Amino acid sequence: PPRSTLFPYTTLFRSGGWDHEEYFSSVLTSVFTLLQLVTLDQWSDKIARHVINNQPGMLIFFVLFICFTSFCLLNIIVGVVVENAIATSIKDERKMRKSKDKDRQVVFAQLRDIFEEADTDASGTLDLEEVEAAISKPEIYNKLRMIEFPVDDPRQIFVLLDYDDSGELTIEEFITGCMRMKDRKSVV
Repeated sequence: PPRSTLFPYTTLFRSGGWDHEEYFSSVLTSVFTLLQLVTLDQWSDKIARHVINNQPGMLIFFVLFICFTSFCLLNIIVGVVVENAIATSIKDERKMRKSKDKDRQVVFAQLRDIFEEADTDASGTLDLEEVEAAISKPEIYNKLRMIEFPVDDPRQIFVLLDYDDSGELTIEEFITGCMRMKDRKSVV
């Protein structure tokens, strides 16, 4: 049978000087044509104008198809960028946390030195005045802040660290108290 009886619209498309089978003869060529629409590669001149001339209702299909696929592709690209930004942010946060923990460990290793420097009367214990004097020194103040030691209210901290209410801090009380404060902050 002649081709025009198998495909009655063939003569309609050929009358406009355009062969629809070049772009829509099989599923694979149709998919390739729709991909050409998505990429906006000569979609207007080669495909859309000829189809719309013969079937004006297809204008709605082309506009909706291009809008929908462009929106979807844009969402995919934005999603990939956002996912990479979040992954990079998490990685940077971990690095900073490791660096901060490393600095804290250095300060915790120096707690004995801080205690000895603060013990001005060499009694082996610290009283409230020695703690206040030590915290007023910038180097000790900065080291204690690095381990998130609350240096703003030395009187309250002295009371918290002096758990046996002796009015003096031994080196064990000082180091143990600093470690407990650090552990409490990491839990919160």
